[in-house]
Amino acid sequence: MGNSSSNSLHINLNESGPIAAGSTLSGTISAVVPRGSNTSSIGLSLYLIGKEDVCVPYTSTGASGSGNSTYYSYSKRDIVRTVIPLLSPESSSVEFQAGGQYAVPFQVQIPDNVPSSMICGVDGGYCNIVYKLKAEVKGGMFKNLPLTIVAKPPSSSPVPNLVTPVSTDIKVCCCIHKGTITIAANVDDTRVGGGEIVSVDIGCKNEASADLENVIATIKEKVRWSSHGHISGYTQVIVRNKFSLTDEMRARSKSQLRQIKSEKNSGMRSRGMSDDMYREILAAVRDGSNKVRLLIPSNAYSTYQGSLIKVQHYLTIKADTGFGSTNPKIRIPLQIVTPEDQGSPDTSTTPSPANATPLSGDLTTIQADTGGGGGFTSYGGDVVDGEGEITIDSFDLPTNIGGPTEYSLPSLLREIKGSMSVKSKLEEMIRDDEWKRVLSALQPQDVVAIIKQVTLEFDQPDVTILVASVVDNFTCAYTVTILRSVSDWMRIQFVQKLISVCTDLRENQSLIVNELSDWERVSTELDFAATLKCV
Repeated sequence: MGNSSSNSLHINLNESGPIAAGSTLSGTISAVVPRGSNTSSIGLSLYLIGKEDVCVPYTSTGASGSGNSTYYSYSKRDIVRTVIPLLSPESSSVEFQAGGQYAVPFQVQIPDNVPSSMICGVDGGYCNIVYKLKAEVKGGMFKNLPLTIVAKPPSSSPVPNLVTPVSTDIKVCCCIHKGTITIAANVDDTRVGGGEIVSVDIGCKNEASADLENVIATIKEKVRWSSHGHISGYTQVIVRNKFSLTDEMRARSKSQLRQIKSEKNSGMRSRGMSDDMYREILAAVRDGSNKVRLLIPSNAYSTYQGSLIKVQHYLTIKADTGFGSTNPKIRIPLQIVTPEDQGSPDTSTTPSPANATPLSGDLTTIQADTGGGGGFTSYGGDVVDGEGEITIDSFDLPTNIGGPTEYSLPSLLREIKGSMSVKSKLEEMIRDDEWKRVLSALQPQDVVAIIKQVTLEFDQPDVTILVASVVDNFTCAYTVTILRSVSDWMRIQFVQKLISVCTDLRENQSLIVNELSDWERVSTELDFAATLKCV
């Protein structure tokens, strides 16, 4: 038949418009089989395919050395691939032998944790996250139907970031010392949807003879994609806003600077910043007196960490003193996600067919061997170079696609590494008594090994608290080991979440407190006090 798209094959989908991850799609595959055709080798399969697809332009000197030429490097990688064998060659040879027009019903489940569709192009290159349904007849005929997928909104709790104060020596001409300016910030939730608002509070302590001329909050989007060692991308500002200038941001007088110097010389600030100063800055950050609100554009891309494509977002707070390179600056990671109002299918109306069949006349309905659903789903895969499609023969599926041969930590790590979502996979494992026994016996370093499988740091606290709730005796020693393995900006949040599940907090809280920096200790004082009241 040849390997080509065919007008004799059509996918008719009951749903229309963007499709929410986690949805179940239904429809029919219609086919025309001419009378007298050889149907002995016909089989019918349906694929759901999601993939990263990139093109990177690059320049290289020509073979003759006459000048630079532009070339293009292409790569693809599966994100998800579900294969549903609808009709085996044996079944179809019987069903199709009379010839005519046929319809085979199907259902296919969109996995819960796939990323949103993405189309991005710049400077002749592109990076796309694309999905499609593909109906394929054994022997080569196929039909594709593109899909637009919207990722599910996160169901987890907010991811705050209470930023450690940053002290900057203010200098003129790189040598004349003007004093020190300290700034700190708090973001109530660093996980935010397109069209939603990020609220940022700032605290400032100016101990310099220089005014702050302005303090600006900026959110940037950084997109990078790669192919065969070549890299392309861009960074752009998506929103910015100014903080109000308060008295604490004004320059200090000479007498105030002399008093500050005297306190330092007397040893009152021998630890750097005193606890009182930390508490003063913390109160300023938390009282909401100097806040900006930043509206995330609805067309911003979702944060994504793939093999070929990376989309990052970050908030910078820059205080401008007018003295150039000594300007204080804070950088805060953000995660842009699907907003709550876009992550579920609209069930208020009956959907209309997205791709009505062009066939006329009566169709004979044939029930699939699998009932039209089921199939085998794999996540990820090898990077494939070139413009060609990634091909897998659905009629040669493995006969044993069941679970692991043993219930052990190495098997658990392999299972979650090959999953689309570590959290969802662990939730599934917890419902299995065999896996739950493995999880309950985890040691501190084992929990860290699981955390390291979580690609996005924003998801790590929720995964950790899920595992901690299953461990038989989650002690303060676990929390200390975890704190030593995670990024600095996550440590306060980990403390706030984990102290509530530590079985020995009253006896051994000092193990955690001694692990904390002065800022972390001051920032979590109230959390420890509140938790100990309930122990």
